[in-house]
Amino acid sequence: MGVTPEESVHVAMGMYWDMKAVHEIDLRGIWVNRRGETGNPDWLPYAQVPDLTGAAELLLSWQP
Repeated sequence: MGVTPEESVHVAMGMYWDMKAVHEIDLRGIWVNRRGETGNPDWLPYAQVPDLTGAAELLLSWQP
């Protein structure tokens, strides 16, 4: 896609399939936690938001 890992962010609602994976490959992750579940601290760092609006606001605030 022509971007570096530093320019990439994975946004998803799956803790195991998504946040674990981004942790393992060292990408930034945003967990959309719509159900208010407890995350896994072993897979930090990841940002957590309650909905896609929160994800958009977070993405707009990040600088490359």
